[in-house]
Amino acid sequence: MKNRERFFLVLLTIFASMFLISFYICKEQYAQINRMKRIIKAYELFAMGKYPEFSNYVEQNRLNELLYLKKDLQKRLFLDYYANAVYHFNLGNYAEAADLFKKALEQIESNDPKSSEILYLLCVSLTNANRLGEARLVLEQSIENMPNTPFKKKVMELLAEIYKKQGDHDKADKILKGGAK
Repeated sequence: MKNRERFFLVLLTIFASMFLISFYICKEQYAQINRMKRIIKAYELFAMGKYPEFSNYVEQNRLNELLYLKKDLQKRLFLDYYANAVYHFNLGNYAEAADLFKKALEQIESNDPKSSEILYLLCVSLTNANRLGEARLVLEQSIENMPNTPFKKKVMELLAEIYKKQGDHDKADKILKGGAK
């Protein structure tokens, strides 16, 4: 009987070990399936153009394998915001264009060569939307750090124009003569 008990004990140990191994494998497979479901959901958000939701979803679920799309996302968002802003600007919807130019500026680095052009168009939009105070503030804060581009002179002229519209002719003359604000 002792041999028989040993046999069953060994057999039960083998079955228990096999159960634990299969449970562990199943648990791993279940975790991988859930991760794949989250990745598919993220791809769906990206494909549907829901970029802010996509970005938040990738961060919340730590989907590091999709970070390359997040970098590409900034370029896409910039192009979308910029194209829509120019569209509204050309239609004369300056308030809407200004909001979209702001969003486009948020998507690129401040030292990007395109930032000067967008900043200029933003301030023209603000000026045409009669938001002179906001345009003046944006220009005053960014003019010192603006790289030397063809738009820097236009920005200076626009700031002088805003000063004139607000009755500050001394500052306007100083800028037009090449001085600092």
